[in-house]
Amino acid sequence: GALPAPDANTNPLGYKLSWAPRGVLLAANNSAVLLERGREHRAAGAALYSRAEVRAEHVDGVGELEWYYNRDSVKFVDI
Repeated sequence: GALPAPDANTNPLGYKLSWAPRGVLLAANNSAVLLERGREHRAAGAALYSRAEVRAEHVDGVGELEWYYNRDSVKFVDI
């Protein structure tokens, strides 16, 4: 999925799917492993969308964007 260009934002979710909706919903069940401030952090799939796990960042010229962890990124540290 992706955030559409403002003129293509034609639905109330403000999101466009680039793959099957079923895949998006199934992916929401995957847990995540990442490094946060140098320490390993694990988030259970069931908790990924909780207020405790969803993060927000301000992007100049865009505004506030929310994001969540995606699967296991620790295995890519050495790349």
